[in-house]
Amino acid sequence: MSESPALRILVITSRPLVTVEPTQENGELTFIRHPIALKPLRHVRQELERALKGMGGPVAVRYLARATTAAVQTALLDSYDVVHFIGHGADDGRLLLEQENAVADLLSVERAAQMLHSSQARLIVISACHSGKAAQALRQAGIANVVAIDEQLPITDRAAALFNQLFYGGLVRGRSLSEAFLLGVDAVQADNEVGDHRPPLHEKTGAELPLWSSRFSPFFADDRPLAASAGHGQYEELDAWTVPTNLPHNPEIVGREALMVDAIKALADARLVTLTGPGGIGKTTIAEEVARWHAERELFHDGVFFVSLEGIKDAVRLAETMARALNVTPDPTNPVGSLQAALTRREVLLLLDNAETLLEEPIEDASSAVGVLGALLEAAPGLKLIVTSREALGLRRWEQQLAIDEMAQGEAERLFLNYAPAEQRLELALAHRVTIQEICRTLEHYPLALVLAAPQLSEAGMAPERLLRDLKAKMLEVLEDEGSRGVPKRLRSLRASLDLSYQRLSGRARIVLFYLGVLPGGASGRILANLVGKRFEPAAQELVERNLARWQDGRYTMLAPIRTYAVATRPAKRLATTRLRAARLYAQLADSMDELLKPLSRRRIAEQLVERAKGQSLEETERRLTRVALAVFDAERTNLLASVEWVFAEQAWVAVRTLVDKLNTYLHLRSFWGDMVVVGQTAVTAAKQESNRTAEDIALNNLGVVYQSQSRWAEAITAYEQSLVIFRELGDRHGEGQTLNNLGVVYQSQSRWAEAITAHEQSLVIFHELGDRHGEGQTLGNLGNVYQSQSRWAEAIAACEQSLAILVEIGDYSGVIPVSRQLGWIRHSRGELDAACEHFVHAFALACDLHSKLVADTLSQIIALAKEVATSREMTKVSQLGQRMLEVTEQRSKQGWKGEELQAMGVLCQQVFTVMALLGLSADLPPKERKKARTQVLESAKGIDKITQGKWELESWVKASTGRRSAKAEEKGSRAKKKGGAEPAGEVP
Repeated sequence: MSESPALRILVITSRPLVTVEPTQENGELTFIRHPIALKPLRHVRQELERALKGMGGPVAVRYLARATTAAVQTALLDSYDVVHFIGHGADDGRLLLEQENAVADLLSVERAAQMLHSSQARLIVISACHSGKAAQALRQAGIANVVAIDEQLPITDRAAALFNQLFYGGLVRGRSLSEAFLLGVDAVQADNEVGDHRPPLHEKTGAELPLWSSRFSPFFADDRPLAASAGHGQYEELDAWTVPTNLPHNPEIVGREALMVDAIKALADARLVTLTGPGGIGKTTIAEEVARWHAERELFHDGVFFVSLEGIKDAVRLAETMARALNVTPDPTNPVGSLQAALTRREVLLLLDNAETLLEEPIEDASSAVGVLGALLEAAPGLKLIVTSREALGLRRWEQQLAIDEMAQGEAERLFLNYAPAEQRLELALAHRVTIQEICRTLEHYPLALVLAAPQLSEAGMAPERLLRDLKAKMLEVLEDEGSRGVPKRLRSLRASLDLSYQRLSGRARIVLFYLGVLPGGASGRILANLVGKRFEPAAQELVERNLARWQDGRYTMLAPIRTYAVATRPAKRLATTRLRAARLYAQLADSMDELLKPLSRRRIAEQLVERAKGQSLEETERRLTRVALAVFDAERTNLLASVEWVFAEQAWVAVRTLVDKLNTYLHLRSFWGDMVVVGQTAVTAAKQESNRTAEDIALNNLGVVYQSQSRWAEAITAYEQSLVIFRELGDRHGEGQTLNNLGVVYQSQSRWAEAITAHEQSLVIFHELGDRHGEGQTLGNLGNVYQSQSRWAEAIAACEQSLAILVEIGDYSGVIPVSRQLGWIRHSRGELDAACEHFVHAFALACDLHSKLVADTLSQIIALAKEVATSREMTKVSQLGQRMLEVTEQRSKQGWKGEELQAMGVLCQQVFTVMALLGLSADLPPKERKKARTQVLESAKGIDKITQGKWELESWVKASTGRRSAKAEEKGSRAKKKGGAEPAGEVP
């Protein structure tokens, strides 16, 4: 039988790494990169190649190496029977091609149809996400025949290979398109692995997914065969050319697409790109994928080569090793010169792995190993290097450094599951997802740690929960895998990987490494100076340069696995001593900052500062002191909580309760209730161990406050009652008064009014006797709240006004704000709207000077008030309230906001108050202007709802408010018609 003309196929394999989406952030245009998780291009090509070779028919295939728009247009100038696209699609039918830097180029359906029309191919095959939408769009644009292979879920390799082999096999044997299509689908249906009797399951939920055989969709307008008749022939690859490479075939990379794009961009701009980071962070994996990306796209005609530099320190061995990778025979008398000569006219990309050992010689020496690299770059203009190293090479003329960080949370989870036992992956993803997430967080998304931890789940069926406990207790021991063979020793354990970096550190840097490891929250320069000595900076900088530590936002920090390694470099006794020393430092810091948070001591300090520096405002000075204290506490919170654990472990009971006492004000202000429960229970235990009834009493009272804040009423009452017994036993009147006040609040929350009033009145008597003005102010506010709940308005107003006067007198503005808001609600309940608005204005103005959370809380209550007022159809009052608040906001904007958080809240407040101000005023405008104003208000409300995720439901409120007014106007117009009057025109429906 004679050979038939070969079926000509153009295969476009597109593998962009990220899409770029523009977005507005703080009023500025920014771009977010979204990674695209697709199989490596080489795997896709190999699968299709095997399928086409296995069909036994005449076929000529061209694989397009680079799927840029320009390259695709050029390729389509030749004649093909079939164009087969393998890649990714958008949900609107657009196809993703590649830009030069691996970023996606979204090709519109119209443009795709125009390009494919020009090819005159009779069949287009699309194997991509959302391929069905893309295929339909192409058909509507006039493409006659399209087959969609939907990889949205995605499709399994075997199902795609079976379909391709039988489908193309039918085409080369003269079958019609529909007949060939059915051959491919039938093969998938009947297969033992992917057939219809074995429906696929969702990897996360375990639910049944659509059958593999249903993932293929035909759109045929011209069903004629593509080949004239059946015949024999060979598989042929058109323009076949492979870039020489020795890159290792490692498992598929998980995540890291954005970093790969950064490296590809860097390599386009620089001749030498060095990926730096600690051992096991993923430098080699990323570098290999970047090198492979260039090889697959044939960007270096003379090859892309991998060169391991492990253990190489001198120039001669470096030159010989690089020559062997390039298949060059070096001159024994001048290996460097012969390598230079071999590279002079070549376009080559070299991946130099583990180059940190080259740095053991001074890089200034031209004959050093690093100096040789500089000489090669000088002599060979077509040479580029991508290097992995634990620190930069220092070739400033050529080098661009790219720091490799830990993985993102989602990437870390995928990597862990990839290395977990295959038979357990579905169960792990379904039943143990929270534990897997916590394991990844515990390891701080450190790739080598994840790769070493995951396989241990196969050991005697170890549960993920046990693995998590072991990692927290003995991380270094768990992350050992000495039994692995064929894996470099440095990758068999976390300890071995980090040992290489540790050995290169100076003695001083090793000391700083240990101290940094002790502190889980990192360390400021002040703390390090106290622990290590004032000359710590050169050693700390050495750690930063060698990627064992980071300097960010004024702190030195470490990843958890490195920190665990660091503390293991010293004996356990040294660790305990150092922790106690650090805890003493943090206790002193907490003591000084706590003084700035407590109203009375803060006022005293502020008065001293104002006395020294004339012209300063007392109130502004207090606010500044509060901001300073909160910022310090925020930065040191992790280390302060760890300090409590350290002194408790050493049974230093006095230190425990002292430190907890200094933390309570801060934790309460920030609403860190979980932390407060932990330290509170620790303080109670410590006091009992010390047999210190006073300390136990205080700790119980503080714990009651926490339970109360969490609405754990029964636990709160128990803690307060136990505390009250001890306070009375000790004769501590102040503690008794505070506890009675707290009990009153809990009783009120349970509508136990009489008990609440009794408790508050007893508390008030005690505070008055003691002259405790702050206690009196707090208790009066709480008592007013109880009276308000019972609609005892006169008594509520009297109590709140007394409270307000005392709190203003002592400068407790954080306390003034909730009492002012409370008075606002009371006045509103009595129908005194103007007075209510003034109280809220006062509360809002104070909040703007203190903290964004206070602003947010006050804003929520102002919106609630506006809605209440609108319900009674007092829209003019709503507008007046909005206008008044706008004045306060604009005044604060002119003075300047204290920090970015307050500024952002101020912008949001201005938008909300504008809606309120315009809402009522729009009713009095002429019809055309009214319609325009209400449209503007509605759009603003929609925008605010979008920003706040519908927190206040402003859009629905605006619609309801304008709807009520329109209905009222229509009713008025109807009455006017009945009386013979003119109907009002232009009402907005």
